[in-house]
Amino acid sequence: MCITMPNERPDAQHFYEHEAITYDKRRWASCYGAKLDAIQRSIVRSLVGRCTGQTWLEVGVGTGRFTEELSDTGADVLGVDISLSMLKVARKRLTPYTSTRLLCSDASAIPLPDRSIEGAVSINVFSHLPKPYTVVIEIARVLRPHGVLVLNVPNLFSWFGPAALVVNWRNQSLGRQVYSHWYTLAETRSLLEGAGLTVRSLVGHVHVPTMLQHLLVADAIFWLDKHSRNAPLNKVAPVLFIKAEKVN
Repeated sequence: MCITMPNERPDAQHFYEHEAITYDKRRWASCYGAKLDAIQRSIVRSLVGRCTGQTWLEVGVGTGRFTEELSDTGADVLGVDISLSMLKVARKRLTPYTSTRLLCSDASAIPLPDRSIEGAVSINVFSHLPKPYTVVIEIARVLRPHGVLVLNVPNLFSWFGPAALVVNWRNQSLGRQVYSHWYTLAETRSLLEGAGLTVRSLVGHVHVPTMLQHLLVADAIFWLDKHSRNAPLNKVAPVLFIKAEKVN
């Protein structure tokens, strides 16, 4: 049984169920896709740091890419996702990690006690939540004092701004039938602070859309990405990776 996530439109769960089998191949199998995958994993590793022996939560496991990274650090990981098909793919990837648990569950009702984990990761999730605040509140509930949340959001005030405005106007990703919303950095800070979380680190990332990965422009985008990790360019990068700390 899988509990659906009320914060997502019905088409979101439908989208992930049907994308699961081809999700990784379509995004990361090409030369550029593999490079992009490595960049995103590296950013998450740098923000998570060492967490050997700690308990971490991943909200939105997907195919298990970042669950794998967390497990490689020595963390005990509980991963939740709304898609049974995605979890099936993730379980195959994560077979060697015997301490990793995966659960098809609602991210606004995480099956953990209050203040029970050291950290949480949620990558490529918040842009697909029409009501992300309930999920942030729930993650903050299960974090211990000074625990951290690592997440990413698409940045409205970025070089991809015109496309982002279209996405927000339509409430839908470009080229995909799934709810999506881009946020300003100020909106994201407000969202986190409202749940008692303070931003500690901000890393910029210039994502190379799948449709552009076979064009010469991809090399230029990767160059721009390399120079967008830190200030001042990180605040105008199309994707913001954020590390936030629970302050009490």
